Amino acid sequence: MSGRGWIDLHSHLLPGIDDGCQSLGESIACVQRLIERGYAGSVCTPHVDREMCPDNTCRAIAQRVSELERELRAAGIEYRLWSGGELRIADDTIAWIEEIGVPTLGASKWVLVDYWGCAWPEYADELCHRLLANGYEVLLAHPERMNFEASHLETVLHSLQQRGVRLQGNFNSVSGGEGTRAASVARRLLAENRYEVLALDMHRPDSLPSRFDGLARVEQELGSEELGRLIEQRPRAILSGS
Repeated sequence: MSGRGWIDLHSHLLPGIDDGCQSLGESIACVQRLIERGYAGSVCTPHVDREMCPDNTCRAIAQRVSELERELRAAGIEYRLWSGGELRIADDTIAWIEEIGVPTLGASKWVLVDYWGCAWPEYADELCHRLLANGYEVLLAHPERMNFEASHLETVLHSLQQRGVRLQGNFNSVSGGEGTRAASVARRLLAENRYEVLALDMHRPDSLPSRFDGLARVEQELGSEELGRLIEQRPRAILSGS
């Protein structure tokens, strides 16, 4: 994939489709702020969950991305968009994706998943196993935010990484926007070089300052070269299928 500039692999940029941007104006405002900060593109990853967002099928998301692309061009804004999804792991997720398709990041074989329970269930292992066995790469969103007891969290993450699941950290966690526990876990995972990528997981314009603060902290602590690896080189490699 040609081009330069940072890529945000996890964003709730599409208007009115989940708990992210609620209007086209909010989406455009976010894109303008992202461009100012150095971003060249975003993967639109609305929640994909049968119970919470039943209309967010792969086809519907791709259509909404095309609509937002047209609106950006009409406004004279040059910014690259890809379709995707944040696949919520639930007991019916395997049946759900058999019905609507697998929401990959762009045209890649990478799938962004998240989980919000208090302990890692067997059906989550089964989903990850099926995706990996079928040639997909699994990227677990913001593991530092999972509400697990500390030793259970580490056991789960170690097991998942051993099996090939990768981790995506949130800048808002690094900045403390998700609380002191998430910040502590995020900083540990960063120090241990366990994140495949970092992302904004932006929702609305007012969500951006704390995320940009986290980005600045990573750059200050790890340097611009490592920041570039996490938000430009790896995201571009993922979208290119590497």
